[in-house]
Amino acid sequence: MLGRAELLLLASWCAARGMCWMPGRAAPGAESLRLEPVPGPGAGREALAIALSGREFRLLGPLGEVLAVASGLPALLDAVDGGVAEAPLAFAA
Repeated sequence: MLGRAELLLLASWCAARGMCWMPGRAAPGAESLRLEPVPGPGAGREALAIALSGREFRLLGPLGEVLAVASGLPALLDAVDGGVAEAPLAFAA
């Protein structure tokens, strides 16, 4: 699954954002993990899944839709920081 450096990066990233990670459920033969908010006040972000296929990382939304694809975990986490998993803003007319 993930190497030591990736696990350390993921742990550090989660800690800085009030998130935690755990192995997720995926199709047979596929690996995944879940990013979830740490329970408590202000834990409003929905869970996200990261599916691993070879060296491709996919960020999946709550309905299983692909939100981002990257060749490495750092790039995928950067996409999350950039807001790819945030709900679109509603603009008043």
